[in-house]
Amino acid sequence: MKKTICTVLAMTIIGMMGSGVMADSTSIVDYVNEHEITSREEFYELAGEEIVDDVDDAYTEVSFVITVDDDNDYIVLDTIYETPETRGTKTGSVSHDVFSNTGKLIYTITATGTFSYTTGSCSVTSKSGSFSYPAGSLWRSTPTVSSGHVTASKAYVKVSGTATCVGLANKTYELYLYCNSNGYLSSSFTGT
Repeated sequence: MKKTICTVLAMTIIGMMGSGVMADSTSIVDYVNEHEITSREEFYELAGEEIVDDVDDAYTEVSFVITVDDDNDYIVLDTIYETPETRGTKTGSVSHDVFSNTGKLIYTITATGTFSYTTGSCSVTSKSGSFSYPAGSLWRSTPTVSSGHVTASKAYVKVSGTATCVGLANKTYELYLYCNSNGYLSSSFTGT
């Protein structure tokens, strides 16, 4: 059963909300369930992890969602970033971070795209994607990056593949970054 804990839209990061220190007896899952965490950076600080993806520091966080999957005991962060807009062009990125129930980063999948849009149409002008992991993680994947259209007015960048780890079941994934003809970014993730 997946439980969305926190969704923050169109926020500006102006600093960390506190000490980021958990009580020794509190698990990170319990902490996430009991506290409002307002940014990806804040969660990473809480977990004591470093961000390992290739999202440019010039990007602004515009959407942040934490999901706890109690059945599999992992925490997932989905974060959308964008650059300052040039009329008719939007560059953005989405990161899908997977953490263990102890707060250790397992891997990050990232999709980045530049979109050209006008009234009624949108297309992808550049795309990239990655599967990254911290030292010590045994998960590996070589993703495929593609792009296309949902409709004439909505384009996407897709990062897909199979993550493997010795002794565990493989996990297939598809991470999408969408842009519509108004320059609005959104994302979706499917996986096993």
